[in-house]
Amino acid sequence: MNTIKAFIDECGTNDLKTQKDGNLDLFISVAILVPEETYPQINEQMQEIINKVAGGHLKSNNIRANHSRRLQILQKIQDVPFGYYACVVDKTAIYEDSGLAYKRSFYKFISQKIYRTLGTSICDLEIYMDELGGPDFQETFKEYLKRKGLPNLFTNFTHRFVKDENYPLIQLADFIAGTLSYCFEPQRKSEYSLQFRHLLQNKETDIDFWPLRQQDKTTPVPDNSFDEQIYSLVINNAINLETNMRKEHMTTDDVALLKVLRILLFNKLYEDDKVITAQNLQQKLSLQNIDVSENDISRKILPQLRDYGIIISGTAKGYRLATTLKQVQDYISHNKDIIFPMLKRLNIARQKIKLATANRLDIINEITERKLSDILNIEKEREQFEP
Repeated sequence: MNTIKAFIDECGTNDLKTQKDGNLDLFISVAILVPEETYPQINEQMQEIINKVAGGHLKSNNIRANHSRRLQILQKIQDVPFGYYACVVDKTAIYEDSGLAYKRSFYKFISQKIYRTLGTSICDLEIYMDELGGPDFQETFKEYLKRKGLPNLFTNFTHRFVKDENYPLIQLADFIAGTLSYCFEPQRKSEYSLQFRHLLQNKETDIDFWPLRQQDKTTPVPDNSFDEQIYSLVINNAINLETNMRKEHMTTDDVALLKVLRILLFNKLYEDDKVITAQNLQQKLSLQNIDVSENDISRKILPQLRDYGIIISGTAKGYRLATTLKQVQDYISHNKDIIFPMLKRLNIARQKIKLATANRLDIINEITERKLSDILNIEKEREQFEP
């Protein structure tokens, strides 16, 4: 059994009063993941980089909005063979008077979510976290995670609180968490955000966001654009499905379906909303040890999501949640270009056989329900009357 070492640090605080000056909307926790057997070399490589770019101690808060320097460091770490998992917590979607308003409860709850996610894919996990609170809290924290952090009986993990100055990969987790905040945090976004995101995605094994926020239902604007209503409908349907699908015991197909849905949601809510190809989706799933083919994604997973009422715009360029009238129309146009030629070819075969059998055999009636025959008859009439 291969052991994975995870080094965890975060950006942001547990303070839910996000309207206060200087308090960020997001809390972002990052786990740097490396195999035990390659850890010594990776640790040494990262320490050499930190010595050169940060004088021996890398901390995102020391770099702040010096974006050119942040870019230089991101480019330096591209050759370091690690992956990372990130959990983005939207504090604006958490009630200020909830139990998570308390620091201990907040950190325990979020850490439990992270450990359960990691433990689902990793059976033997060693966790190193930057020191948090005093010795008493650290002991209660570890006991809580033993009870709540394991996804199943087959997962083993150990947990250690350590000083970040002795662990270059914890400093890397701090740096990546801070950089992600410059990608997603409304107060920190800039013209550099897309460059940061592009460089970080090369190392990303998975990224989660919590909690999912239902969109307010709105009415059309005066120019009869229905974009607002379509957006809230599609996002809320996707969030409801994601919430209802999550359960203790999930099949491999369920996990793949849920992951694809979450990728599409994250792309719509936090990313630049560019289309995602089946190859991109397959690569993201493979990084999470989910073995599906591009064909499975195109012909099985995405159609099943559509069967659940999730409107996904699919073109030759890729896929995304369709949340504007134009995106829905693009999806319909793309399907029309596929469906009508298929129906035409099917109708040609049907007519040839009817002619050869003196109208005694209609293959559509033999192998399908009457509905398809009706559709083909309508399509034939449409062709006859088209100019």
